[in-house]
Amino acid sequence: VLSPGVERWNAMAESAAQQRTDALTGYAVPVTLLAPLVPDRWTLSVTGIGRYMVIEDPARGDVQLGGAVLVNRVLRPELTLKFGAYANADAFGLFALPLLGLDWRINAKHNLFGVLPGNLIYEHKLSRAFHWGAAYKAITTSFGTRDGDFRRVDENTVGLFADLYPWKNIVLRVEGGHSVISQYQGGQFDPYYPTGGEERYVDHRIGDGFYGKVMLAFRVRLDEATPPRVREDQP
Repeated sequence: VLSPGVERWNAMAESAAQQRTDALTGYAVPVTLLAPLVPDRWTLSVTGIGRYMVIEDPARGDVQLGGAVLVNRVLRPELTLKFGAYANADAFGLFALPLLGLDWRINAKHNLFGVLPGNLIYEHKLSRAFHWGAAYKAITTSFGTRDGDFRRVDENTVGLFADLYPWKNIVLRVEGGHSVISQYQGGQFDPYYPTGGEERYVDHRIGDGFYGKVMLAFRVRLDEATPPRVREDQP
């Protein structure tokens, strides 16, 4: 599975005397390999990610290589557990996390899925064309170079969303919520880094606030496939 993407941040940084806005751009090419280990029970997902993360100008960027490994255990047709690890060579150093997730079709109208600490989503199907729910998302990413000219973004959001399906595989999502304990920090070559400082980062103390987004996507829902019938006279 190949899923290239581009992300863009306009991050405001402050000091006691001035303000500035950093234009941060990231180019990513994730490649995922799915392999069955034990049919209908265990599967392996291996993702390699190549990134080029830039501050303002392409010259102020570095290649970042990382990836994730997830093992999926199907406990029953409606419940899958996931566990693994993620690592990336960020501009601020190696960033690694254990992963734990689930994909739970509670019933025909309720789903709970995600991989922590990155995301967790509850979804309620009000009708075929309209779904709503709640979403938690955590992002840690970095832009710039490893010599100290970098920015680190840690953003955690909690929000509500509504999905409208005007056609079977086309979804329009409207989402809004609030960020929680988010941080925007710079390295030693950040213009706001104090002269003679000994800290690893300068903290821009951007604070938390409300967010909103609108998204149009093409989506293939695997949970709408007809589940296999199980004979009751079989163990």
